[in-house]
Amino acid sequence: ERRDAIRRNHTATHLLHAVLRQVLGTHVKQSGSLVEPNRLRFDFTHHQGLSDDELRRIELLVNQAIWANDEVTTKLMRQEEALQSGAIALFGEKYGDEVRVVRAGFSTELCGGTHVTRTGDIGLFRILSESGIAAGIRRIEALTHARAYASFVGDASVLDDIGASLKARKDQALDAVHTLQRRLKELEQELAAEKARQAISQLDGLLKQVSEFDGVRLLVAEVRDVPDLRDFMDKAKAKLKSGIIVFGQKKGDKVQLIAGVTKDLSGRFHAGRIVRRLAEMCGGKGGGKPEMAMAGGTNPESLSEALASVPDVLKGEIAE
Repeated sequence: ERRDAIRRNHTATHLLHAVLRQVLGTHVKQSGSLVEPNRLRFDFTHHQGLSDDELRRIELLVNQAIWANDEVTTKLMRQEEALQSGAIALFGEKYGDEVRVVRAGFSTELCGGTHVTRTGDIGLFRILSESGIAAGIRRIEALTHARAYASFVGDASVLDDIGASLKARKDQALDAVHTLQRRLKELEQELAAEKARQAISQLDGLLKQVSEFDGVRLLVAEVRDVPDLRDFMDKAKAKLKSGIIVFGQKKGDKVQLIAGVTKDLSGRFHAGRIVRRLAEMCGGKGGGKPEMAMAGGTNPESLSEALASVPDVLKGEIAE
């Protein structure tokens, strides 16, 4: 059985090679292969990845060649005569004056390997994957015979399970998935809108905490669950009109910091320098423009201390 499996997979590589040249073009050349009892691998020259439609067509054409059940014949010929008859020689392979020509349906190659008696002996062919392994070199991995059938059955079983989970028939599973995806997108939009509303509500509360530093309005706060700190800062600056704003929030084991300086104060204070000094206290780094800058850190425990130090940081700004 092991030898029969190798024969099936070897002959399948011949059919695959011929079909690739038919579908993709005669520039396709074999650049390597691996034939094992449980699988086959075929490397070939081609300039881009294969589309799903191309892969489906290639798989179908190989199977049609299998189902045609053509006889697989071998014949010894002079190399020149064999090549003139259309037989494909592998690039870089050295051949003698007399070569062995293997014909399997529409495939004709020079080959000394073992093969099935008829293409139908391969039974079934299934492509598992297609990928690039080097510049201009693609790889197809595939199964034949019982292993190909088992692969199809396995996928059908997964589809049955998906249908059961969605409470839909197998032929309706894809529509059910699309319906779920649309609903998920709607829920994500609703959640984003709700978070935006909560952020605005949070901002309104924070504006009541505005203090003063050296005659400048100052708002420093730790915020929670703000999805877009830049947008949050823009809204805060618009409401504050004139002042300095610093926000920080914990995100798991990370820290996010943002500093904003309204345009009228950007000549005295620099948001990039402010946020960079705060980030250093939180084990991070960052910076940016005079009017708005962001930074990150890796020490959430230091966030409160960093925010409390903002007045001292601003004193340093004035000193500079």
